[in-house]
Amino acid sequence: MRFALMVVLMAAVAAAQDDGKKQDPVKAVRDDAAKALKATAAKGAFAFEGEATTDFSEELGGVVVDGFYGGIKGKISGTATSGFKAAFRAKSDKATYEAWHDKKTVERMTWRGLGQTPGDAANDILSLVDFEKLAGAVGKAKEGKAGDGKLGDEACKTYQVVLGPEAISTYLDAPDADEDGGGAMMDFGLAATRIELKLWVGSDGLVRKIEAKVVKGMSMNPADGEEEEEQEEGMGELMSSTYTFTFSKFGETKVEIPDDIRELMKK
Repeated sequence: MRFALMVVLMAAVAAAQDDGKKQDPVKAVRDDAAKALKATAAKGAFAFEGEATTDFSEELGGVVVDGFYGGIKGKISGTATSGFKAAFRAKSDKATYEAWHDKKTVERMTWRGLGQTPGDAANDILSLVDFEKLAGAVGKAKEGKAGDGKLGDEACKTYQVVLGPEAISTYLDAPDADEDGGGAMMDFGLAATRIELKLWVGSDGLVRKIEAKVVKGMSMNPADGEEEEEQEEGMGELMSSTYTFTFSKFGETKVEIPDDIRELMKK
């Protein structure tokens, strides 16, 4: 009788564990996605290229038409490696923005016409290509789903997760307009509220493409003289930047940082 009772209890525990696995499909998604990011980082340096768009809500004046006004619209290319080192260039018709990271981050911007500012775009981009750190954020995702997709003729797996604001690290502070030559927009105290991330993973287990929508809202705290509950409805989604990158040359490229930028990193 006692033996039979133990068998029943063990069966009940096993069934509960199975039910737990079935009731948490997000865990499998985030585990597989994080595994792919770590595997890609382990390959060494990789190249990335793609584009970014930045949209503002009506409260901030609509859509960025061209260039960088507190965000980016343009082509982006760069390299990154585990460790974490990275270099990238973002280019629109009227401006070129470059950033390099190796323990410290240095940025450089040139433009034609009205002075411009990329806001905190470097934080977004560097966070999205630091695959080791990004894997940690993906491992904490509370929403996610997997599917099948294609990149060209190649079949691949897709993973979609929603990340919290901690997924975006601070490498550089966004400057005020009067600090960067009279940029059209200054830092309005915007901060990431969520990141909607999609990964395309090839049959080799490596991340081949990502699309990330970084949603930003007003960052309020009591020190600013306003309580969070006093924010107007909709202030949580004032701006979004969408980045689409494809990845290649895994272990076959390197991150190059010019000598003059190295000297600036020493300061």
